[in-house]
Amino acid sequence: MDMTHVPVDQAIPATADLVLYASRMVHTLRRSAIVPPPHLRVLALLDEHGPTGVSRLAELDSCTQPSVSTMVATLHTRGLVTKRADPHDARAGLVELTEQGREQLRSARLDRGRTVEAALDSLDPAQRPSPEDIDIAVSVLRSVTGALLAERATPGRL
Repeated sequence: MDMTHVPVDQAIPATADLVLYASRMVHTLRRSAIVPPPHLRVLALLDEHGPTGVSRLAELDSCTQPSVSTMVATLHTRGLVTKRADPHDARAGLVELTEQGREQLRSARLDRGRTVEAALDSLDPAQRPSPEDIDIAVSVLRSVTGALLAERATPGRL
């Protein structure tokens, strides 16, 4: 649906439902996670951004630096990340995914994907979205998330 042609008073309930159901789905998937969701977020951020400092990870994850430091320490102990000096700033360190961390993230993503696929397969065929519908949903969520992150990074916005 092209939201540019929907009056704002009609679009608000649809966008509120988008947030509600996306949140419910994420919450349901989190309950079955083997790796704690905050740890998966850090692994995903490292996968997306490459070697990153703890302060930047905290900023990207919208949490505190001490929280990320604790998560990184746990992930390091489990062999999922490495820590090394930042070649551009001797006072700073970088966190990087290990192959084991990359595999753990891949496995978690595949597991969540299989769970969602099973739920989709359980739907009545008339309710089941097409692959194109899924592509559109992913595109919308990716775009909205990107816009929200960009707005958050701009002082005085959102």
